[in-house]
Amino acid sequence: MIYLRFDEIDSTNTYLKNNYQSLNDWTIVQANFQSAGRGRLERKFLIEKRKGLIESILLKDEFAFKNTELISILVGVALSKTLEEYNVNSLIKWPNDILVNGKKISGILLEGVSTSKMEALIVGIGMNLNQDRFSEELTNAISLKMVLNEDISIEEFSYKFNDKLFNLYESFKNGNDIEFLNYASKNLAYKNEIVFALVNGAKKLVRILKILENGHLLIEDNGETKELRSGEISFHSDYAQNEKRLKHKNIFKTGEDIDMLHENFRENKNSSKEEINICDKNIDGA
Repeated sequence: MIYLRFDEIDSTNTYLKNNYQSLNDWTIVQANFQSAGRGRLERKFLIEKRKGLIESILLKDEFAFKNTELISILVGVALSKTLEEYNVNSLIKWPNDILVNGKKISGILLEGVSTSKMEALIVGIGMNLNQDRFSEELTNAISLKMVLNEDISIEEFSYKFNDKLFNLYESFKNGNDIEFLNYASKNLAYKNEIVFALVNGAKKLVRILKILENGHLLIEDNGETKELRSGEISFHSDYAQNEKRLKHKNIFKTGEDIDMLHENFRENKNSSKEEINICDKNIDGA
């Protein structure tokens, strides 16, 4: 691994997209602050200066290009396992977010770079580490400091995470994908719970079942199991308001209550939704 560190930059992902041709595989770009950090659909993603881990990793081998959806999950597992070293339990919100105490502590953005063929895969990571508070609109965010009530060494967290990620990646390349997939499925957020969601553009109440070996998500939709790829499902923000009511044992509710939930979902169709998918395979010309 080769580290390139900046005090301030527009975006670590953008830097790698602009310079990947002259950089080695597993070049890691880090910054104390990025002014144009973003998630899916160009949404702004900002971390206060020197308050979190901001980095992007350059992958240039064919194996990465053929396994982008699984790599997103692999990165989530590495982040979750790193949090375990701080005695913090987390859940993986398929395929790209990490939750602690039900709140987002980390997000992942994958971007591909291509001309006539895939030439680079860039893995962007943002991890909230030392924030004391968040703005009012970020009610679903949390930092490691808020959990542990102590400052976290960003450098130490970085080395722990990147070491885990590299070892998991090499193990995956050598044919061992069972370990990280089992871990991801065991620690899947909302597993066996009913959630409000948009599934291929349609408003649904679905049950999250498990992560499959190909990295896709298995859900139950009105009694029928469906396999979804990244980008085919988004969670609705109203889910949090109904979380306690929707938790139950392995069966869908029926009758008036489920009808009421569907009606509530339709009535709130203009309210905001939180995209589950930040794994975005952009294809950019050189």
